[in-house]
Amino acid sequence: MFSLIFFAGVVVATSLGALPDCGKTPIPPDETRIVGGKIAKAYSWPWQVEMCMNYGDGGCDLRCGGTIIDEQWIMSAAHCVDGYENQAASFGIKAGTFKYNDNNEPGEVVFNVSQIFKNPQYGSPHQFSHDISLLKLSGKITFTDHIQPVCVPKNVTGLVHKGKSAWVTGWGATSEDGPCMYKRIWFIRN
Repeated sequence: MFSLIFFAGVVVATSLGALPDCGKTPIPPDETRIVGGKIAKAYSWPWQVEMCMNYGDGGCDLRCGGTIIDEQWIMSAAHCVDGYENQAASFGIKAGTFKYNDNNEPGEVVFNVSQIFKNPQYGSPHQFSHDISLLKLSGKITFTDHIQPVCVPKNVTGLVHKGKSAWVTGWGATSEDGPCMYKRIWFIRN
């Protein structure tokens, strides 16, 4: 995983210098800690994107979530693209959304994916080890109040330690193999 994060940092290092406000949202989230998660304040996690299957009908069928790390790069899980590495056109990225099933949100933008990079160590030594991928967009994102990049750390020293909080956001099931029940972004803090 470190090698892919390092790779991601190298790929976007030049343009991240031009993004001094990464990781800052124009719409502050509700930061109350609630175990099990809760519905997020609309558009308060502007780096959260929807990775969807592109069936050529203009729709966006949710497959996974992702994170904007640069004007042309999305970070997601490797299991979301496994088997599709040479089929980038099968995916779309919808940015600026709160409700994944709404295809008419103000300011939402759908991008085509031009390249997929899955961590070469994915699945080793365990099924979901090194579960990270990068998707290159065919166009560049214009940042707005609803669409912003997250900050990518320059190194992993001190990144995770006791006493630091982490946030998880996304759409989906609330139990293993459960149905996708939540149409709006949810978050949990730990």
